[in-house]
Amino acid sequence: PLRPGIPLCERNMAEQQVATTSASVNADDALYHMNVPMFGIGKTHIQDGDVVVIFEKFDRLTTIVVKRGERYASPYGMFLHESFIGMPFGSQAPSMHGTGFVFLLRPTPELWTLSLPHRTQILYLPDISMIISNLRVRPGSRVVECGTGSGSLSTSFIRSVMPTGHLFTYEFNESRYKAATEEFQRHGLSRYVTTHHRDTVTQ
Repeated sequence: PLRPGIPLCERNMAEQQVATTSASVNADDALYHMNVPMFGIGKTHIQDGDVVVIFEKFDRLTTIVVKRGERYASPYGMFLHESFIGMPFGSQAPSMHGTGFVFLLRPTPELWTLSLPHRTQILYLPDISMIISNLRVRPGSRVVECGTGSGSLSTSFIRSVMPTGHLFTYEFNESRYKAATEEFQRHGLSRYVTTHHRDTVTQ
């Protein structure tokens, strides 16, 4: 705060400068979140249709899409999806009857790897970290991946190349190709990845 002895004109100029700086920072934040929507990184509160990772315990994580009218059944109780809407990510959500609780986490590539539906065997974080480091994947890189599989490595690739790079991923199995494409769209990552249904060995 400014000292009372500062002339009014100087005080007004200082306040205007602070306001301008604050607006610039907020604009930069908004631009960053607009260009880097990794799993809704700019979001602070859960909305209808959001992807949420439910953390029950260290070895039990589940990914859901929040939808009004649906329920989530857990050993820790029954949870209404509607009760999640409006809660900040990271909140502890009590069950309908107060018998237990779960934590509602915003998805990240790390959490996605631990909670994704397995369509194939997947790579886990130690291997993913080494691959991305050895390949020197960074923002702006253009990466070609042969074998989308369950999308574990793909999602980390996408996060690494954003916001100006792109992932081109190929999957020969049609059902896995379609499932991965839908997941990328649902997670808001489509602009950073192009999926192809093709056998890269024979075609």
